[in-house]
Amino acid sequence: MEAADFISALPGDVQSIIVSKLPIDECVRTSVLSKKWESIWKNTNHLEIHLKSLVCPSSLRHHPYAYLGIIGKLMKEDKFRLYSERVLSVLNSHSSEIRSINFVHFTRNLIWGHLETWLRFLAKEVKKIEHLSLQCEPADLPVNIRFFPIISSDFNLSVLAPGIFSFLASLELNNYYVQSATPFEGCQRLQTLKMSRIQVDDKTLSGILQSCNFLEKFRLCESDGFKKLKIQNPNLKVLELADFSVKVIKVLVEGLQVLILGTLCCPGNKFIINARSLRVFWSHCTINNPQRDKAEMLTNQAILENCSDLFVRKPSEGESSSSGDCLLPYPKSKFWEIRGIPDSIINKLKYVTVSGFQGTEQEVGFVEEVMTTATMMQRITIFCSCEVKEATFLLSELPRASRNLSIELKPKNSVV
Repeated sequence: MEAADFISALPGDVQSIIVSKLPIDECVRTSVLSKKWESIWKNTNHLEIHLKSLVCPSSLRHHPYAYLGIIGKLMKEDKFRLYSERVLSVLNSHSSEIRSINFVHFTRNLIWGHLETWLRFLAKEVKKIEHLSLQCEPADLPVNIRFFPIISSDFNLSVLAPGIFSFLASLELNNYYVQSATPFEGCQRLQTLKMSRIQVDDKTLSGILQSCNFLEKFRLCESDGFKKLKIQNPNLKVLELADFSVKVIKVLVEGLQVLILGTLCCPGNKFIINARSLRVFWSHCTINNPQRDKAEMLTNQAILENCSDLFVRKPSEGESSSSGDCLLPYPKSKFWEIRGIPDSIINKLKYVTVSGFQGTEQEVGFVEEVMTTATMMQRITIFCSCEVKEATFLLSELPRASRNLSIELKPKNSVV
């Protein structure tokens, strides 16, 4: 008795979504399964093109010596050109619109102009691509090893033609050195820009942001080379900053609605935020070491006065969290009792999430301050590092300022 073919029984749209998640070499191979599958990959609206998959069989990809042996034979430009042409052939064979595409390419594809050739092909209106993700990797990394790009022509994204990204609505960049903002010229359609592990100086970063006048979402993580970060894009709605060190951060966006902060090294008094429309504030943030700097920022009325959704995460053991009493004129356990939360914030706050709750006096003090003063509060979600029963006991007797308030306690293994 033959096993049922459940995948072939799925609707065509569902099959297309499944196939689109595969690297392009495996995606194309599905065409040999049956007559019905012959054209499914050609009608997907997303493609995953990993040069490593095209160059090396999956069976050898995680065997360093075998992989490096194959790569060693491809170091000449004419050999690499064959694979560049193969990518163009795949794109040309695709018969429907490509809404999004993810390229993971080698440094030589950037140096020898292959990436620019692919982008010029995608810029044709017939493909109608909206989202592009680019990631650059050295050819001699046999497995997915994380690395940081060096200031080198091998990773220099600025070799691309001026305005090469102007046809996109969304762009994600990983592992590049950006020496000039010229590839971003004319990016009037670009609404989302995500940059991770980028080497870029102050002038270039400022030029990129100025070129993207209509940017609505911006993410900058694990990047280096700049000392000052100034963001003034008037249409920006969502901003995420994480894992870098700077001397000054200025966010001057009246219409900003969502602010997400990861670990940053920046003096608290040099972190300036003017975002009167802010509605959601998430912080996984360690801003230098002084707790006073961080406390001043988090309780700054100008930052949070319109915020309705607040996420607070307790620093892990490896992060700076203790020995803060010496920085305050009173014990840190009394912080919320003495400082409180400004009325302009507390009267609009509706949702609070606390991660890593251990039931310490300071943590309970924060939750108590929110519960007893926030008249509009609807839900407090607490992810407990201690036993849930213990946290329930600590919080059950506290009065509530809002009749609609519900408290949701989750065990420590839950995902935030």
